Amino acid sequence: MLYCYQINAGVLSVHQSGKFSSYLKKSYIHYASILMLIMSLVFFAFSYFNLRFTIVKTNQSCNGSVGSFVNEQYRLYTDQVSKIAESSNIKNVLLHRSASTEAFRELYAFTSAQLIKPVFYLFDSEGNLVLSNLYQPNQAICQGNRKLKEAIGFSKSSPEHVYSGVSGIQYDNGQKTVYLFCKAVTNQNKAIGFLCFDLTADSIDKVLRKNIVDMIILTDRFDNAFYYTNNSVINSMGKCELNWSSSNEVKIDDKPYYGISTLLSDSNIKVITLSSTWAQKQVMSLGIIFLCSLMVLMGILIIIFAKKVAQNISQSLDALLYAVQQCRDGNIGYRINSVTFEEFQILYDEFNKMMVKLQALIKNNSELLERKRMMEVSQLEKQFNPHFVFNVMETMKYEILIDPQQAARMMVAFANLMRYSINYGNSKVPLQTDISYVKDYLMLQKMRFNQRLNYHIDIDKEILQYHLPKLLIQPVVENCLTHGINNVEHIDINIIGKRVEDDIEFVISDNGCGIPNDKLMEIRQLLNTEDAMPSHIGLYNIQRQIKLLYGDCYGLTLNSEFGCGTEVRIKIPIERA
Repeated sequence: MLYCYQINAGVLSVHQSGKFSSYLKKSYIHYASILMLIMSLVFFAFSYFNLRFTIVKTNQSCNGSVGSFVNEQYRLYTDQVSKIAESSNIKNVLLHRSASTEAFRELYAFTSAQLIKPVFYLFDSEGNLVLSNLYQPNQAICQGNRKLKEAIGFSKSSPEHVYSGVSGIQYDNGQKTVYLFCKAVTNQNKAIGFLCFDLTADSIDKVLRKNIVDMIILTDRFDNAFYYTNNSVINSMGKCELNWSSSNEVKIDDKPYYGISTLLSDSNIKVITLSSTWAQKQVMSLGIIFLCSLMVLMGILIIIFAKKVAQNISQSLDALLYAVQQCRDGNIGYRINSVTFEEFQILYDEFNKMMVKLQALIKNNSELLERKRMMEVSQLEKQFNPHFVFNVMETMKYEILIDPQQAARMMVAFANLMRYSINYGNSKVPLQTDISYVKDYLMLQKMRFNQRLNYHIDIDKEILQYHLPKLLIQPVVENCLTHGINNVEHIDINIIGKRVEDDIEFVISDNGCGIPNDKLMEIRQLLNTEDAMPSHIGLYNIQRQIKLLYGDCYGLTLNSEFGCGTEVRIKIPIERA
């Protein structure tokens, strides 16, 4: 029987399975209602911040960037018209009607280099056009233009100042200018001519149309528009007419827009950017309708299916609890075969995988322990091999007479060797400990073989503190000595250990008799066989121990050439204490 435990005011109460299903149903409806409320709040919060950041922030950013650009261009043209008006080429054209080519080249080079292209005019003191990059038919139009006359008149009365203002001249062949800069060309404090730069509408449009707001309008301080991306806000007099509300909203063609109007203090130019909020509000209205409909539908479905879901959850929990009970009782072969909700199916599958891994882990640990026991027993038997002990004792007998200190070192090394072999307590030891054991072993063998044995150990200090399985290197060294010294006068054994990224690699090599090719292939095949149980090959036990501990990407590699020697490479991961 299934029970549900619930705490109310500190009292633990128990409900039978029927009431548990009812409790699940009520809880399901309760929390689903809270979820729907949260979804509604999130929707309204998202709608607000979406409107705030996609409309307001974007518009503010665009208005600021356009204002900075307009100010930059205003300062550039104000400075350059004053600078070029002082050019000797310009003055020579006006005074002597000479160097007109050089003056035209200077003016054309400046206009071509600008991001916003201007039309340039050079008038003499009487207002007659001397130089211009206008088409020939359009030069007659500019000659009598009221805006140009007004600019010349201002510059004549104030030759030290730069005139700037709206031009709005419509020429033939699609040429149109919008904003004018004019400066008197003086000689000995007398105006001898007038230099004007008139910005073209199409070059301004190429730059400003890249912005993502719906409308950009540029006016002077009297609302005379000289650039706009939409003429619906421009009246017949060329003025921008907008009725702003307190919240920066304005209606254009009965549709709401959010706008910002900024008067640039340096140039007295007003920058207006407008973004439509109509689409956002329409989406929000449709979203509210959809959300309300969805909430009603979800409420009906929750009530209908809550009871069935609660029952299915109870059944799924029953199956899972029964499986856990089977595992607790030691039946690790039990598997859940039920098919249920995806979430519970994941739990079932993970439980089954866990049982499979547990069985595999028990098997691997049993094999690992057996391999370790076999290696340690094998090493112990070899160390207590009568021939080995006799050879050590015999050598020590002579060393006591010849070199007592060396004999003492041999005795200590032999004792360490025995103690290390007998010690079953630690399956993993620091590399420094295992190398010390290898050194003791090689020292004793060196005393035995004398000049026939040379060895060299080169281990990076960096890896000495890392841990590795006990008796990992010594069996390989023993193989080098046992099988490699046959039919050679002397044998050199080299042991190299280094870190390679996140792994440790050992290379144990000798110059012994090597391994015949057919025998080498047989040993390699044996090393890659999972269930082999050889009794006389220590390399296989090392290989299986490494793969059981660290996986198939680690292990040892055997290379040999008959008559030239043998090399064993061991690769294990870095393992700290």
